[in-house]
Amino acid sequence: MGNEIVKYNNVMNTLQFKNFTAMDYNFLMALCSRMRDRGTEEVLFDFSEIKRLANYSSKNDTQRFIGDLTRMNKKLMNVMCSFEVGDEFHMFVLFPTFVINKSAKTLKVKVNEEYTFILNQLVGNFTRFDLIEFDNLKSKYSKVLYRLLKQFKSSGKYFVKFEDLRTLMGVPKSMSNKAVKRDILTPTLKELGSYFGNLTMIIETDDTKRGKPFKNCIFTFDSVARKAADDTEEIITDEFELNDIPKIESVSIEQLMDDDLREMADN
Repeated sequence: MGNEIVKYNNVMNTLQFKNFTAMDYNFLMALCSRMRDRGTEEVLFDFSEIKRLANYSSKNDTQRFIGDLTRMNKKLMNVMCSFEVGDEFHMFVLFPTFVINKSAKTLKVKVNEEYTFILNQLVGNFTRFDLIEFDNLKSKYSKVLYRLLKQFKSSGKYFVKFEDLRTLMGVPKSMSNKAVKRDILTPTLKELGSYFGNLTMIIETDDTKRGKPFKNCIFTFDSVARKAADDTEEIITDEFELNDIPKIESVSIEQLMDDDLREMADN
């Protein structure tokens, strides 16, 4: 596959991809890897290219592949891509053009023209990771947490409200917090341990409430030293610098968004 890189604005990490499977995530990130810095251009993919980028089994027939790709996009169209800028609440579809040609075995995709910043001109406040690593993750929950941790690669600290983490990971509402810790977070950390050195998790409880419910989740791991200033492609800019802060502040879903978005209302 080569050194395929996924790179997008941090606003992508605020979206909940409801009912996505592990393969759905592979499809989406494969498309993002090739749509980056293409502006509003329509990009044409061969089925074989998508299969390769998404690590999709070539043994599956074309009709099944089309079905899997179509189901992913239907779910993606239901994702509430949204953010607030001042008094404005923006909602949009990431890929308004998504055309499958069965006979030509191609897919034509185009990014929403008004929100090309998500995949274009990425200088600061972006997340970057290796597509092969992402594809190799087995669990859909691992794929979500992997992306979130990559955003904070240079600080090695990710602090999030437990309920926000549940939302971002798409955990069923019927699942208790203790079950989430035991059946989702613990095995997820085990899988991600190969990609983040000394990865640990601390769950803070609210001791003022009955039953001491989970309040915050703190992840720490080996940070990656920043490269030279001219090697910007290798730098992942954390939205929040947590170093040298005595007490880590909670990062909510809203705070994960790019600061640049807050300036859009003035442009």
